[in-house]
Amino acid sequence: MHDENEAIRSVFDGNGFTPPGFGGKSVAERLAEHPQGKMWQRRLAMSQWQVLRDNFEDDHCRAFMMGTPPSMCPPQYPMSGRSAYSAIRTSRPIPKGGSGILTQALAKFIEALNRVVLTNKAVTRLIIENGRCGGVEFADGSLYRAEKAVCPRSTSINWWT
Repeated sequence: MHDENEAIRSVFDGNGFTPPGFGGKSVAERLAEHPQGKMWQRRLAMSQWQVLRDNFEDDHCRAFMMGTPPSMCPPQYPMSGRSAYSAIRTSRPIPKGGSGILTQALAKFIEALNRVVLTNKAVTRLIIENGRCGGVEFADGSLYRAEKAVCPRSTSINWWT
């Protein structure tokens, strides 16, 4: 996929900074002249999911490619096929041990500053004071007040005091 993308990149990048109608050929005209143009016309009409399904056997690889980087268009939509090449076009480093290592490192950093990180606690109420969230109440009845930040995520909360 990398080699296919590199071979055609100039066709797509050639019009990147030229408004339509202000010189140069359109992408369709450029594809018509390119040796791999017909294949790419087909790929552009396909959905991102179809392109990934055709190129990868493993669902884990397909899922990774689908979300790296996240697309603005749902992967099943027709004409989203070029998005399948996003992970190839843009470098996205993954830390050794997986992306969860980043959150663990952040938690260790916060804790090294003598702050508290609470996770996996069901929040029942946010404590709002003067238009600002100043704390939370958890399902177990415990209350925590924040000096710096409260970062809610769905029904659980990440907490820094």
